[in-house]
Amino acid sequence: MLNIKKIVISLLFAIFFLSPINLYAQTIDVTETKASEMKQLIDDISFIPMVNLCYGDKKLSFNTITKSTMAAALSTQTTTEKVSLSLVKKDMKQLFGTSSFKLATNGQYPYSLFKQKGSIVYCVGGDWGNASPYFKVKKVIQTSKGTYLCSVNYYINYSRQTDYIGNFSYVLKSANNQYGYIITGINQNTKCGYRKTIKYY
Repeated sequence: MLNIKKIVISLLFAIFFLSPINLYAQTIDVTETKASEMKQLIDDISFIPMVNLCYGDKKLSFNTITKSTMAAALSTQTTTEKVSLSLVKKDMKQLFGTSSFKLATNGQYPYSLFKQKGSIVYCVGGDWGNASPYFKVKKVIQTSKGTYLCSVNYYINYSRQTDYIGNFSYVLKSANNQYGYIITGINQNTKCGYRKTIKYY
Protein backbone atom coordinates (compact mmCIF):
# COMPACT_ATOMS: atom_id res chain seq x y z
CA MET A 1 0.00 0.00 0.00
CA LEU A 2 2.84 2.34 0.86
CA ASN A 3 4.51 1.66 -2.50
CA ILE A 4 1.28 2.48 -4.35
CA LYS A 5 1.08 5.85 -2.57
CA LYS A 6 4.70 6.60 -3.52
CA ILE A 7 3.97 5.75 -7.15
CA VAL A 8 0.87 7.99 -7.20
CA ILE A 9 2.76 10.89 -5.60
CA SER A 10 5.60 10.47 -8.09
CA LEU A 11 3.16 10.52 -11.01
CA LEU A 12 1.43 13.67 -9.73
CA PHE A 13 4.81 15.34 -9.29
CA ALA A 14 5.81 14.50 -12.85
CA ILE A 15 2.51 15.72 -14.29
CA PHE A 16 2.62 19.02 -12.38
CA PHE A 17 6.27 19.97 -12.85
CA LEU A 18 7.31 18.27 -16.06
CA SER A 19 4.24 18.63 -18.24
CA PRO A 20 4.70 21.13 -21.11
CA ILE A 21 1.14 22.30 -20.52
CA ASN A 22 1.30 25.02 -17.87
CA LEU A 23 -0.12 28.40 -16.98
CA TYR A 24 1.90 30.23 -19.63
CA ALA A 25 1.82 27.62 -22.38
CA GLN A 26 -0.75 29.75 -24.21
CA THR A 27 -0.81 33.49 -24.68
CA ILE A 28 -3.18 35.50 -22.51
CA ASP A 29 -4.92 38.76 -23.42
CA VAL A 30 -4.18 41.10 -20.50
CA THR A 31 -5.10 44.39 -22.20
CA GLU A 32 -7.68 45.33 -19.59
CA THR A 33 -5.31 44.94 -16.65
CA LYS A 34 -1.96 45.96 -18.16
CA ALA A 35 -2.53 48.63 -20.83
CA SER A 36 -2.87 51.59 -18.48
CA GLU A 37 0.28 50.80 -16.50
CA MET A 38 2.32 50.49 -19.72
CA LYS A 39 1.20 53.84 -21.17
CA GLN A 40 3.95 55.97 -19.62
CA LEU A 41 6.72 53.77 -20.99
CA ILE A 42 5.09 53.70 -24.43
CA ASP A 43 4.67 57.47 -24.34
CA ASP A 44 8.32 58.03 -23.43
CA ILE A 45 9.67 56.03 -26.39
CA SER A 46 7.08 56.95 -29.03
CA PHE A 47 8.57 60.15 -30.46
CA ILE A 48 10.96 58.37 -32.83
CA PRO A 49 8.40 55.73 -33.95
CA MET A 50 5.87 58.48 -34.74
CA VAL A 51 8.40 60.59 -36.62
CA ASN A 52 9.57 57.57 -38.57
CA LEU A 53 6.02 56.59 -39.54
CA CYS A 54 5.37 60.12 -40.79
CA TYR A 55 8.67 61.06 -42.42
CA GLY A 56 11.13 58.15 -42.32
CA ASP A 57 12.53 56.25 -45.29
CA LYS A 58 12.58 52.71 -43.91
CA LYS A 59 11.33 50.75 -40.93
CA LEU A 60 13.15 51.07 -37.62
CA SER A 61 15.40 48.25 -36.49
CA PHE A 62 15.77 47.47 -32.79
CA ASN A 63 19.47 48.03 -32.21
CA THR A 64 21.79 50.17 -30.10
CA ILE A 65 21.44 53.19 -32.41
CA THR A 66 17.63 53.10 -32.33
CA LYS A 67 17.57 52.67 -28.55
CA SER A 68 20.08 55.49 -28.11
CA THR A 69 18.05 57.80 -30.36
CA MET A 70 14.83 57.04 -28.48
CA ALA A 71 16.54 57.80 -25.17
CA ALA A 72 18.01 61.03 -26.58
CA ALA A 73 14.53 62.09 -27.71
CA LEU A 74 13.14 61.53 -24.22
CA SER A 75 16.04 63.27 -22.47
CA THR A 76 15.99 66.39 -24.63
CA GLN A 77 12.22 66.76 -24.63
CA THR A 78 11.85 66.52 -20.87
CA THR A 79 14.68 68.93 -20.03
CA THR A 80 16.34 71.16 -22.65
CA GLU A 81 17.65 70.76 -26.18
CA LYS A 82 21.12 69.94 -24.81
CA VAL A 83 21.69 67.33 -22.12
CA SER A 84 24.56 65.38 -20.66
CA LEU A 85 25.41 61.96 -22.04
CA SER A 86 25.13 60.57 -18.51
CA LEU A 87 21.48 61.68 -18.33
CA VAL A 88 20.68 60.04 -21.66
CA LYS A 89 22.34 56.81 -20.52
CA LYS A 90 20.33 56.92 -17.31
CA ASP A 91 17.10 57.26 -19.31
CA MET A 92 18.28 54.53 -21.66
CA LYS A 93 18.82 52.16 -18.74
CA GLN A 94 15.28 52.81 -17.51
CA LEU A 95 13.76 52.31 -20.96
CA PHE A 96 15.73 49.32 -22.21
CA GLY A 97 17.76 47.90 -19.33
CA THR A 98 21.04 48.87 -21.02
CA SER A 99 23.17 52.02 -21.23
CA SER A 100 25.27 51.01 -24.23
CA PHE A 101 25.04 54.24 -26.25
CA LYS A 102 25.73 55.03 -29.91
CA LEU A 103 24.16 57.57 -32.26
CA ALA A 104 24.08 57.27 -36.05
CA THR A 105 26.51 59.30 -38.13
CA ASN A 106 25.11 58.61 -41.60
CA GLY A 107 22.51 61.40 -41.59
CA GLN A 108 19.54 59.06 -42.01
CA TYR A 109 16.26 60.55 -40.81
CA PRO A 110 15.06 60.49 -38.02
CA TYR A 111 18.41 59.45 -36.49
CA SER A 112 19.87 62.71 -37.80
CA LEU A 113 17.71 64.67 -35.33
CA PHE A 114 20.22 63.96 -32.55
CA LYS A 115 23.95 64.60 -32.34
CA GLN A 116 26.71 64.05 -29.82
CA LYS A 117 29.66 66.30 -29.08
CA GLY A 118 31.85 64.88 -26.37
CA SER A 119 29.71 64.39 -23.28
CA ILE A 120 26.80 66.46 -24.65
CA VAL A 121 23.81 65.14 -26.62
CA TYR A 122 21.58 67.62 -28.39
CA CYS A 123 18.51 67.79 -30.63
CA VAL A 124 18.73 69.58 -33.97
CA GLY A 125 15.06 69.17 -34.97
CA GLY A 126 11.88 71.12 -34.36
CA ASP A 127 8.41 70.27 -33.08
CA TRP A 128 5.19 69.03 -34.65
CA GLY A 129 3.86 72.52 -35.42
CA ASN A 130 0.05 72.49 -35.65
CA ALA A 131 -0.11 68.70 -35.74
CA SER A 132 -0.75 66.64 -32.59
CA PRO A 133 0.39 63.00 -32.64
CA TYR A 134 -0.98 60.51 -30.14
CA PHE A 135 -1.21 56.77 -29.58
CA LYS A 136 -3.56 54.11 -28.27
CA VAL A 137 -2.54 50.80 -26.75
CA LYS A 138 -4.55 48.41 -28.91
CA LYS A 139 -3.77 45.11 -27.21
CA VAL A 140 -1.44 43.56 -24.63
CA ILE A 141 -0.72 39.85 -24.83
CA GLN A 142 1.19 37.98 -22.14
CA THR A 143 3.46 35.58 -24.01
CA SER A 144 5.26 34.09 -20.99
CA LYS A 145 5.74 34.87 -17.33
CA GLY A 146 6.76 38.54 -17.06
CA THR A 147 6.89 39.08 -20.84
CA TYR A 148 4.28 40.93 -22.90
CA LEU A 149 3.63 41.92 -26.50
CA CYS A 150 2.10 45.39 -26.65
CA SER A 151 0.43 46.51 -29.89
CA VAL A 152 0.23 50.31 -30.31
CA ASN A 153 -1.65 52.34 -32.93
CA TYR A 154 -0.40 55.82 -33.81
CA TYR A 155 -2.46 58.78 -35.00
CA ILE A 156 -1.95 62.44 -35.83
CA ASN A 157 -4.47 65.25 -35.47
CA TYR A 158 -4.52 68.18 -37.86
CA SER A 159 -6.82 71.20 -37.76
CA ARG A 160 -9.58 69.46 -39.73
CA GLN A 161 -8.81 65.75 -39.68
CA THR A 162 -7.27 62.80 -37.86
CA ASP A 163 -5.04 60.32 -39.67
CA TYR A 164 -4.05 56.81 -38.65
CA ILE A 165 -0.32 56.58 -39.40
CA GLY A 166 0.56 53.04 -38.36
CA ASN A 167 1.28 50.39 -35.76
CA PHE A 168 4.26 49.24 -33.73
CA SER A 169 4.48 46.22 -31.47
CA TYR A 170 6.76 46.25 -28.44
CA VAL A 171 8.08 43.41 -26.32
CA LEU A 172 7.95 44.44 -22.68
CA LYS A 173 9.58 42.59 -19.81
CA SER A 174 8.81 43.13 -16.13
CA ALA A 175 11.56 45.10 -14.39
CA ASN A 176 12.32 46.76 -11.09
CA ASN A 177 12.45 50.34 -12.37
CA GLN A 178 10.30 53.48 -12.56
CA TYR A 179 8.06 51.98 -15.25
CA GLY A 180 7.78 48.42 -13.99
CA TYR A 181 8.92 47.26 -17.45
CA ILE A 182 11.73 47.55 -19.97
CA ILE A 183 11.44 47.24 -23.75
CA THR A 184 13.36 44.30 -25.18
CA GLY A 185 12.09 44.38 -28.75
CA ILE A 186 10.18 46.48 -31.28
CA ASN A 187 8.63 45.85 -34.66
CA GLN A 188 7.33 48.51 -37.05
CA ASN A 189 4.31 46.85 -38.65
CA THR A 190 3.43 49.70 -41.03
CA LYS A 191 5.54 51.13 -43.82
CA CYS A 192 6.80 54.70 -43.58
CA GLY A 193 4.52 57.32 -45.07
CA TYR A 194 1.31 55.31 -44.75
CA ARG A 195 -1.69 57.42 -43.78
CA LYS A 196 -5.39 56.84 -43.62
CA THR A 197 -7.81 59.60 -42.70
CA ILE A 198 -10.26 58.30 -40.12
CA LYS A 199 -12.08 61.47 -39.10
CA TYR A 200 -12.95 64.87 -40.58
CA TYR A 201 -13.93 67.89 -38.48
